[in-house]
Amino acid sequence: MPEAALLIGATNGYIEQQMRDGTLAYRMVGGTRVIAVEDLKAHFDSIPKEIGKRREPVAATEARRAA
Repeated sequence: MPEAALLIGATNGYIEQQMRDGTLAYRMVGGTRVIAVEDLKAHFDSIPKEIGKRREPVAATEARRAA
């Protein structure tokens, strides 16, 4: 799982949770969960893209802009 997390820039915990939630497919190979690269890419592509600012400016930023 660390490799899967690294590939999409996520944490191991995120990958684990997605598998448990059933949103990320995996296969059992000798008692080990294995995620196919195609499945990981499909999962990543299903995450909505975001653009622009993530939050409103804080007071200090607004004060600098006003000055």
